[in-house]
Amino acid sequence: MSTVVKYTTVEHLKPKKSSLSGIYPFNTIPFDALWEIEKNTVEKTFARREYIFMEDDRPNYVWFVKEGHVKLAHFSMDGRSQTIAMKGPMGMFGVAAFGESEYGVYAMAET
Repeated sequence: MSTVVKYTTVEHLKPKKSSLSGIYPFNTIPFDALWEIEKNTVEKTFARREYIFMEDDRPNYVWFVKEGHVKLAHFSMDGRSQTIAMKGPMGMFGVAAFGESEYGVYAMAET
């Protein structure tokens, strides 16, 4: 399961702890600045073996694992899947593709 969080609460209901505050480099950002970042995030839940993005998708997002595990892999020329990395809770992925025309790997929810 992979999750990115979006808050739509009003200022006086701002939580005391951010869901991104445990993830580097966000744990180095002051809370008020982090709160501004979180206003633009969205939480999504994926079923086991569901694709999060494909190799040729345009990289528009950075992803964070809230719970579960995500497999990053690519398909070789002969069609076999080759695992590149596994990301667990508080893991970040997709950031390396920014500025590129595609992710270059696919991401799949593993648990």
